[in-house]
Amino acid sequence: MDWHRIRSQQDADELMKVFNGFRNCVLTELDYLSGAYVQPALAMYPINAKRRVRMVFQRQDKNLPAIELVFCDTSRLNLVPIRTNCTAEITGAVLAYQGGRLYWADRDDFVIDNINKDPAVNQATWIEAKRAQWRVLKDHLGAGHVYEVTK
Repeated sequence: MDWHRIRSQQDADELMKVFNGFRNCVLTELDYLSGAYVQPALAMYPINAKRRVRMVFQRQDKNLPAIELVFCDTSRLNLVPIRTNCTAEITGAVLAYQGGRLYWADRDDFVIDNINKDPAVNQATWIEAKRAQWRVLKDHLGAGHVYEVTK
C-alpha cells in the first residue's frame, strides 16, 4: 500500500476522516527505534539518530480494517497502556499539526497547549514528532503482528 505523508493540518484531517477520528479502534502494536546501537566489536554509536515510532491500529471495518502510522524525529512519547481488566478501545483521538510539529493523542479532549503545564496530559498516550506518514493495512486483522520479535 502507498504511504501518505502528513505535512499539514489538512493532511492530518484527511487521516482523521479516513479512519473515523480513530473512534472504535484499538492500538495493537507500538514499536520504537532509537537509532543508537553497539557494534559487534563493542564500539558504541550512542546517537538517537532515528527516534521512530511505528503504530498499528485495527478496527471493525472490512473496507479499511487497519492502518500503520509512523512518526519520525519523535521528541516525546508518553505511553499509558490501558489496564488488562479494561477495554482498550479508543473512543476518539487528536491528530494536530501545530508549530511545525505533529501531535497524536488517544483522547479527543487532549490539549496540546497543556503539555508541560497540566499533569492530566500524562494520563493519555501521546506523541510529538517532526514528521509522520501512514498507510492502509488492507489484510491485517486478528492477533498476528506486523512487527515480529527478532531472535
